[in-house]
Amino acid sequence: GAAAAALAALCDGYEPGRAAFLKTGGVGPLAKMLSAAGLGKDPRDFAARCLTNVTATGDKSKAAVAPHAPALAALAKDPKMSASGREAAARCLANVLSWDAADAPPDLVETALELLRRSDAEPREAGAALLRAVALKADATDVDARLTDVATALSAALHGEALVVEAACGALAHLAARSVAGGEAVAAIEHVVRDLLNHLTKCSSVSVPAAAALRNVAARSAGFRAAVVDGGGVEKLADALSVDALSSSIDVDELAAQAAGCLLHLAVDRAEAVAPRRAKLAAALRRAPSEASGALELLASHDAALILPHAGALARALPDGVA
Repeated sequence: GAAAAALAALCDGYEPGRAAFLKTGGVGPLAKMLSAAGLGKDPRDFAARCLTNVTATGDKSKAAVAPHAPALAALAKDPKMSASGREAAARCLANVLSWDAADAPPDLVETALELLRRSDAEPREAGAALLRAVALKADATDVDARLTDVATALSAALHGEALVVEAACGALAHLAARSVAGGEAVAAIEHVVRDLLNHLTKCSSVSVPAAAALRNVAARSAGFRAAVVDGGGVEKLADALSVDALSSSIDVDELAAQAAGCLLHLAVDRAEAVAPRRAKLAAALRRAPSEASGALELLASHDAALILPHAGALARALPDGVA
């Protein structure tokens, strides 16, 4: 237990420590500790924390721990484990499952929802992060079976601390992406338009997943699109297209792509609301060429004269060599 605790500290935000841990084959012994009930709670807790720190960055570390996802899932579900140990196991699972090739163990939804129901920020963020990772998996049938429950819990988490909100927005974006148009999960998310728009305008790490959630739900719900427009969302989305990269620590190109993608969906049946922001869409063609040009194309289908002043910007956005 003391050795696992020391390794956890060594790998906490220290890349050389993580690299040395992986190089010396540390994953195997730590993984065995996860299912060694005879060790007691604390050593297994520290083992889970160490693997969480190891998998915080890099696909190589996640690939090394991925075969042990079932043991992590069992630990996260074990009622005899300490709350911190279950939280660490869930957080490690969230890290591992963010790797595309990792398979999700079954029945993780209830574990994540239980963490979301806690009062402290750390377990709630771990629960939201786990749902965000699981919702990415095409074969996560337990998510599909409880879409409404998950959407409701995540929507409630939008009023929490920044880390919780960031993970919840990301999970809502993935959840909406796997939902059918007009489905129950989409209906459960529709009422949080105002919360998502507020998080979008903060120009923080929450902004990009909030914009992605707005985009994915807008693609599936006419009622949501109307609520975004009525809530002043068009102006806020348009402002997100031109956030200054030098004054922000977030990925402004990704923010612009998600915001322009949402405006594209709004333009399907609310073109008159999006049209006044066409100049900002044209200015965003370099940052978000596919989404911004798609939105401008939809506007042109309603009134080509609106887009004529921006023909030059559209031409300049074409890839080199395209006439």
